[in-house]
Amino acid sequence: GTKAIHAGIAKYNLSKNLFWSNALSFWNVLDWCPLLMVLFSAVAVDTVLRNKANGDMSDNTIPFFLRSAVAITTPFLWLRILAFIKVRNKQLATFILCSVEIVKEIRWFLIVLFAAMASFAQMWVTLTFESGDTGSYLAGYITAYTIMLGDLDSDSLQKHPLITMIFVLYTFGVTIVLLNILIAIVSDSYQNSYVSSKMMLGKARIIFVA
Repeated sequence: GTKAIHAGIAKYNLSKNLFWSNALSFWNVLDWCPLLMVLFSAVAVDTVLRNKANGDMSDNTIPFFLRSAVAITTPFLWLRILAFIKVRNKQLATFILCSVEIVKEIRWFLIVLFAAMASFAQMWVTLTFESGDTGSYLAGYITAYTIMLGDLDSDSLQKHPLITMIFVLYTFGVTIVLLNILIAIVSDSYQNSYVSSKMMLGKARIIFVA
């Protein structure tokens, strides 16, 4: 802890850009974010228990924000466990660091995918909107996502031929073309990372020691 604080102060004095780029790197975020989430969850649980003890809460329902905080904290803690044990196994270190590299590689693909889904969602809402509908835009995005996964509402397609044409174009462009491009990007990125697996293991151990 003290070593990390002194190293952070030294980096900040040397270069603010170096300090923030290092502080916001994936592995450092994985280090301090779970600690903040655990602290927040502990304070929230303590507050709820005190309110119940003082009679300020009339029911036994657990507040949703508290359940959300605990739910969000859980995967961060598991990721931290993986970050700790990955330095002890070459295959595990390779897989985890390859996964991080794959996420970096597909960031531009995700932007294109989101743009395609957003355009389809807006067109879908425009063509299928009925008077009295609530939450239609959210429903449009959910429809775009579920259609990409293979879900289909055949009743909506029968309302107008234009809806059917848009559906065909969307499924061809996203489900067939973009998802196959995603598979190719992931395969190439994993293959390149696997070739340098020894360097990946060394990188994981350097991050752990630092």
